Amino acid sequence: MNRRSALQFAGATLVAPRLALAQTRTARIGYLVQSPLLDPPSAERAAFINELDKLGWTVGRNLLIEYRSAENEPAFLEDQAKDLAGMNLDVIVAAGGTGAGAAKMATSRIPIVFTQHPDPVGAGLVRSLAQPGGNVTGVSYVSPELAGKRLELLHEILPSARRIALIWASYFDKLGALEVKLTASFAKRMGMNLQTQSIGSAEALVAWFEQVGRRKPDALVVLADLKMVSYRDILVEHGRRLKLPIFAGWPDVVRAGALLSYSASFAELFRRSAHYVDKILRGAKPGDLPVEQPTGFHLAVNLGTARALGLKVPHSILLRADEVIE
Repeated sequence: MNRRSALQFAGATLVAPRLALAQTRTARIGYLVQSPLLDPPSAERAAFINELDKLGWTVGRNLLIEYRSAENEPAFLEDQAKDLAGMNLDVIVAAGGTGAGAAKMATSRIPIVFTQHPDPVGAGLVRSLAQPGGNVTGVSYVSPELAGKRLELLHEILPSARRIALIWASYFDKLGALEVKLTASFAKRMGMNLQTQSIGSAEALVAWFEQVGRRKPDALVVLADLKMVSYRDILVEHGRRLKLPIFAGWPDVVRAGALLSYSASFAELFRRSAHYVDKILRGAKPGDLPVEQPTGFHLAVNLGTARALGLKVPHSILLRADEVIE
């Protein structure tokens, strides 16, 4: 046997047990999400399903996924989580922080994997990032790099900006406490005056813009929670009216017309979540699987918005951007 044949044989013997295991059973997982389920799937859900397929779990062959959505109403998540908890599932995948909390309340028996969470330790989901314990693990999407880098990018475009507004949806108050704290810390270090406000509804957001228009800040930072993403049209409409540069935590807001976003790569977070599911289906305990923090980041810039605001985006930012919208 030549060296190449030997290597191919060795690779086959390593891969075959994994594929054989996946083919001998049908796994049943629940998928709990706050936002509406799209068809075709969102980029994040597609990344999750595709990665599972690469790992040997294929929908319709050896994998069944039970989907439940709260249709952008966090209050409905608890009932949807209870519904999944009543099924004979191998794993529940919770897309987002509120979904993970609802799933944990619904079951202490079924393993739970969260696809992105701002502060799983602070929320009481896990004992620590290194040793989660219990039945919950997954991927965090907040790191000190996110909060600091977002303000650094803001400063590069608006070097004289000092009065910065920071807003988020009120259901995110406890979940996003760490991100607010990190942002405030970096703002103080950079000599910025941070005005913080949680928003309870679309009507409250409109009222906030009316009020803030009388003492307009130099820029607005919007945290990456799903409710605020659903308010993106309101954000963009009033941002344009007030000529207020918006720096977001989710690229969808930039695609709608905000100036810039710097965030974890959400598709990558969902891909990493698929690996947790795979390990659990093969016998690993969720409490033994350390929570991962983001390693891939996504920078999106809307040049059309920059021109409308009369701003010049430095070439150094454009060179680093993953997505530039004309």
